[in-house]
Amino acid sequence: MGATVRRNKDRLYVGLYVRRSAGKMAGGEERYHWALLRGPKTEDEDTLYIKYQAVNTDENAAARGSESGSSSSGSSNSNSSNSNSTSLAASPTSPTLPTSPTTWIYDEQSIPPYDMMLLARVLIGKIRNRARFEAVLRNVPVPPANRSSFAWVQAALGALAADAAGSMGKSSNLAWSAVSNAATEYIDHKATEHRYDGRAPVGQFDFSKPATFDLLQGKEIVP
Repeated sequence: MGATVRRNKDRLYVGLYVRRSAGKMAGGEERYHWALLRGPKTEDEDTLYIKYQAVNTDENAAARGSESGSSSSGSSNSNSSNSNSTSLAASPTSPTLPTSPTTWIYDEQSIPPYDMMLLARVLIGKIRNRARFEAVLRNVPVPPANRSSFAWVQAALGALAADAAGSMGKSSNLAWSAVSNAATEYIDHKATEHRYDGRAPVGQFDFSKPATFDLLQGKEIVP
């Protein structure tokens, strides 16, 4: 039984989402909203993931929902019931969020594996201790006012890598340069294949699943 548990431990992904405005960083990180996704090894139609992220609750939050355009109540474990919708309307609770410009909060949501705003995800590790993993993330500071969501993901991966209690499996790749380069290069590759612009041949992609690259094995697992 123990060996089975070890084989089936949750996976950790970096997810890159549509963002309202393109950034100007040379590395291109600000082109997207970044989040961490935890989910099971095997997915089905009933699978739910947990999305961990820093959310921008600026004065436009009531209209936008977050930097990525997804709905969020701004509190831990909030459900995203509209994650498969193309609507960008905020949740009914959004007006209660702080309204100071460029204010950031930590957020957790239960979500399906795929929504229309998720461009791609990259598998970067296996979670050894879920409770410890979440404790680490909840103590990562939110970004300063002049940063972006990727700054929180970068800090979160650094905190997980430094966790002496070993919340992540040894095979995990938490190096920011490797993760960010793989993620942005993968999205660029999928763009050249026309996954995002509607110009791909009918049937080329299964849009019920997100494009997924396995960084640990160095290969694509969902085109």
